[in-house]
Amino acid sequence: MSNNRYGCGLHFFKKYPDGLTFIRNENGDLTPKIQSQNKELHAKLIFDRWINKELKSIFSSRTGISYNSRYIVCNSNRKINPGRTHMYHKLMNNFRSTPSPNSRTAKRQQMRFERSCHRILLQEVIKPGAVSSTLTKLAAAKKGRFLFLPSQKFTTPLKHLRYKKTVDIPKQKDYNFTIPHYFGANTNTTKASRTTNNISIVTDSTLIPASNDELLYTVIPYNPIPDMFIPLKYRDIIPPDPIYDNFGSFIIPGSREWFTYMYQLDLNTRDERLEKAEDAKFAARMDELYAESVAAKLRY
Repeated sequence: MSNNRYGCGLHFFKKYPDGLTFIRNENGDLTPKIQSQNKELHAKLIFDRWINKELKSIFSSRTGISYNSRYIVCNSNRKINPGRTHMYHKLMNNFRSTPSPNSRTAKRQQMRFERSCHRILLQEVIKPGAVSSTLTKLAAAKKGRFLFLPSQKFTTPLKHLRYKKTVDIPKQKDYNFTIPHYFGANTNTTKASRTTNNISIVTDSTLIPASNDELLYTVIPYNPIPDMFIPLKYRDIIPPDPIYDNFGSFIIPGSREWFTYMYQLDLNTRDERLEKAEDAKFAARMDELYAESVAAKLRY
């Protein structure tokens, strides 16, 4: 291939016919383990990386750039749609330009990077009568999942891991792998707590036994109602389960983040609650009219 491009897909797949899975050994280090790949194994690996907030630094020696990537959960304040709501998202940010100290190599890296930028910006959408701007360029870069500014960041969903069989709160019993909805990232995770691959969980009322070398994640005890003044509009909509932000961190009831969450929840559910209240009022009025008609018939 010409123009400073190298690579062959056929040779790559011949050299790496099987995928590698990395697991943690007794010392907590990641070691490769060759075994069959399946959805359950991959979901457990993603859960482990999310719960430990593992940060991956990606560097391209061909373009001289680097950025960070990690898994997050973005469904903490969203309605769960069966088959449509993704369990995890991948956050990419912290773009950095790290050219080679060799001037000739750095020149080639700059050429390749500018070529990638040009390819992405060709997808820029400019409405009739408008002009190209930073916002339209950022929109094209987000659509192409391309970083070129330090202030940039975007998320992309893992499309093969989605919630199912639910319209409210996901149930662990519906899955053969650990789901992230009930868990927040444990910031006090020690090195010894990362020596396991099999993770037992706590659901609504079921405890799955864990052996001596397994780590048990739990959110009990938990009191969803803080011991303080709470506005009346929030008292009937307080979620009974623990709340987590978009980065998987636990939100303490009564904190500033908790009131921000409740404010947004009130806005998102206000129309639905008003509609239910009107329906209940209408049903009560119809019952009254029916009772009055029955009483009138009995009088005559």
